[in-house]
Amino acid sequence: MPHSTPASGLRLNPTFGSIAALCMLATTLHAQWTATSLHPAGAHESVAYAVSGSQIVGYATVTVGPGVRDHACVWTGSAGSWVDIHPGGSATESRALSTDGVNQGGTQTIQFTDRAVKWAGSAASGVSLGPTGSPFSSVNGITGGTQYGFAYVSGTNQACLWTGTVGSWTSLQPAGCSDSMVYAASPGQQAGYAVIGTQYHAARWTGTAGSFVDLHPAGYNASYAYAADGGQQGGVVHPPADVIHACIWSGTAASIVDLHPALADGGSFVYAMSGGKQAGYGNVDGPVHAFFWNGTAASWVDLNDFLPPDYESSIAYGISSSGTTTRVCGQAYNTVLERTEAMLWTLSCSTPTNSLDPLPVTVCPGADTTFTAGAAGAGLAYQWQWKPTPASAFIDVVAGPNVLPSTTIHAFDATGQDATTVHVDNVDGAALGGSAVPFRMIATNSCGSATGNAALLTVQASCCDSIDYNNDGLFPDTQDIDDFISVFAGGACSNDPNCGDIDFNNDGLFPDTLDIDSMLSVFSGGACL
Repeated sequence: MPHSTPASGLRLNPTFGSIAALCMLATTLHAQWTATSLHPAGAHESVAYAVSGSQIVGYATVTVGPGVRDHACVWTGSAGSWVDIHPGGSATESRALSTDGVNQGGTQTIQFTDRAVKWAGSAASGVSLGPTGSPFSSVNGITGGTQYGFAYVSGTNQACLWTGTVGSWTSLQPAGCSDSMVYAASPGQQAGYAVIGTQYHAARWTGTAGSFVDLHPAGYNASYAYAADGGQQGGVVHPPADVIHACIWSGTAASIVDLHPALADGGSFVYAMSGGKQAGYGNVDGPVHAFFWNGTAASWVDLNDFLPPDYESSIAYGISSSGTTTRVCGQAYNTVLERTEAMLWTLSCSTPTNSLDPLPVTVCPGADTTFTAGAAGAGLAYQWQWKPTPASAFIDVVAGPNVLPSTTIHAFDATGQDATTVHVDNVDGAALGGSAVPFRMIATNSCGSATGNAALLTVQASCCDSIDYNNDGLFPDTQDIDDFISVFAGGACSNDPNCGDIDFNNDGLFPDTLDIDSMLSVFSGGACL
């Protein structure tokens, strides 16, 4: 049967026969995240599929005559804001799957088949878009006056677009592909899949069949793109001999970034993205949980943590992020009331801002130093980075030995790389090639990150004192050597109190014979030891 919903596994243990008192929650279980049930009073179950700004769309299962039916609906942030937009007429059921904040798109069931439909906020505004002769179609993404999705035509699913009427249907099926579908749309691009041979490939379009870009990375069994925003796409890849991994792309197959959390023991999915943030779900030691990411695998947040204990599982389908507010919508299963409920998670915070940049430092070979930086914001995590050569990119400072990339050559040791002050020790000037090395700190929270300005670590070629040890203006002369050895042995200097100290090579170790060796080496024109 043709696929006509945003993803498989939409419902989590639905129960239609149990009607309980409304349980509306709006809890502040975290300093930044709040969770709100959108489940309408009297509904049997509900799911929220997409959000744009303050508008959320999905469906609620309601009683109609002797049975129950799915009705497309719109919310504006609370259970009580629910508006039924079911088109009625010959349609027995409907679901809203997409919104751009003004218009909505989805499906309506007519004679047991799902047909594409669009709305403008009310039941009366519903317009059927299912092409003539197509038993299955759906609007999965909508931007302004254009709707995107698929239609089952000539025995195959075909990615397509409409511009508001049935007759405007236009196929986006790429040449040579046997099946395709658009799952999501944002201004200027669409994301989905295309079947090439027998393999599902994540796909990107920019409004025409010929604009198709294959996002499938080499070596994977399958891939799908479920989300699109700006210049990025989000979805899943199926690695050989592993579970499905959530991922994002930036327009090419090679740009893939794996978002699969290290703790996830089951598959993970990206279903939506907005403003550099992603939403979906994954398995962590049990039932599926709604996930939120901020562009990296390490940034994942388990949104199930912000639900009351009555909710055992959840999925995030939509996200809208702008300014200081991020909204994620989806579903959560209420174990007490035995029903799936539309859920809204709201993140209210601001991205970090730099408050203090590190200062440049000059050190001797083998010496240690610190860099200190600062950032303002809530829930901050820190990571220091360094740039090995002028032509290279910044890389993370790690605890312990840091080596030149793709080598085992030691550059320095570090501690505190995840704090506001990083301690750098045992600096190897030779390994760093005499270059000034930039260090910077990145502060991150759930809303974004701030990258501070870099400060240079300069390693001096030589840190030995002047060979005019007795500071009499005469050098090189043997009196400097005599005076150094005298002071080293605890005696007097010929030009007291103007003589230098016995730590001639300034390595912090004295008295030691390396200071004598360094004095003799520099005196004879050699290197500081």
